[in-house]
Amino acid sequence: MKNFWRGFRKTGYIDENKVRVQREARGKILALIELGHEAEPEFVEAIKKWMPNMTKEELQARITQFHASVSEKQQRGLPRR
Repeated sequence: MKNFWRGFRKTGYIDENKVRVQREARGKILALIELGHEAEPEFVEAIKKWMPNMTKEELQARITQFHASVSEKQQRGLPRR
């Protein structure tokens, strides 16, 4: 029976549906960073869809990164003194 399953799934196998979902989620996350801090609920939905096995601590770290990147993006747009 062991030889029956050998080679069933190649090591270079790529799930096209999973890749598509991740690409869409990344694009949505980048768009949400442009919207600002009020887009946090949509960001959390997108990040959970992108990484479904994420722990609460990792999610909190991603939310913190989101707010830091939004703040940085907004500060870049301000004129220099």
